[in-house]
Amino acid sequence: MHEFKHEVSMTAPCLASSAYHPFESPEEFILRCTDEIWAARGIGRIRQYYAPTLSVHTPYGSKRVAVESVMEMTLRRISSYPQLGASGIGEDVICETRSANSFISSHRIYNSTAQLGFSVYGPPNGKTWSARAMAHCLVEDGRIVEEWLLRDEGGVVEDLGLNPDTVAESLVADSEAAVFTQPVPTPLHAGVSGTRPDTDPASEMVLALFEDVWNGRNFDLVSRYVSSQVCCETVKGRRAHRYDGYQIEIINLLAAFPDATLKVIDIAVNTSPTAGTRVAAVWVLTGTYSGNPVYGPVTNSPVRIMGISHFEVVNGRVHREWRGYDEIAVRAQIIQARRAAAVD
Repeated sequence: MHEFKHEVSMTAPCLASSAYHPFESPEEFILRCTDEIWAARGIGRIRQYYAPTLSVHTPYGSKRVAVESVMEMTLRRISSYPQLGASGIGEDVICETRSANSFISSHRIYNSTAQLGFSVYGPPNGKTWSARAMAHCLVEDGRIVEEWLLRDEGGVVEDLGLNPDTVAESLVADSEAAVFTQPVPTPLHAGVSGTRPDTDPASEMVLALFEDVWNGRNFDLVSRYVSSQVCCETVKGRRAHRYDGYQIEIINLLAAFPDATLKVIDIAVNTSPTAGTRVAAVWVLTGTYSGNPVYGPVTNSPVRIMGISHFEVVNGRVHREWRGYDEIAVRAQIIQARRAAAVD
């Protein structure tokens, strides 16, 4: 059982204005450049706000991509969902300094839009989907140089009325179902996005929550880390309330992968007079699909789930959590295992 303090204080290196130029703050950098690209459809501005080549990490793997590839994917996505920029809302931006000229930004976006164009899911169908996306970005000298990105594709697929296994099978057929395998550092002092400011009680508390409740299976300790009025919003529009709902939401995920362990690979904390203290955590859950058959018949095969959680901390406890991961990526890994077993 972990001990942590119930107050928040943090020091950080002084962040130069060049880190978020041409805007007035890191938060404004993220919100404004997102609106310019998506709402105003200034796709060419991606060249201004992204490095010529950057690292992108998703539940389907990690790769180095050229900025032109980012522009191409944005172009295609706006064509698929023309109302995306106008209908999406930036729910929060959690920023933390990494160096004098760099910062991490963990951006949470909620979209509700219709498929009015051709997409990876087929021809226009006019159906509306609502889902959350989370982008954890490293910004250096006014350009995004690395990004950890996930979308609730399970929620999108469900709203569009598609079969999730059919969608996942198409990813396997296209050889796009690679597994997220980024090395795991010690996140309290230096996560995958770089060296953090001094250790603070909020990040210690969140790491202890993952270790004691998720990894330790001490679900009775939930009350130590979350408030009695806690609300967790997670994939496919699910909401879990109070101690009981919060416990069961975690238990249901772990029940499919009973031996799973969770490791946080990056963490950021921000406290502001208006939004209070919020914590962003990028995590990887590693386990064996050997438990409850949530995703079809069990395969006894390994699965890695990349997730991002945003926490609102009040009086030293989690008051709200927004938890994201991609169930289509999970299904793709399981389908790969089934195919491999059939060949053997």
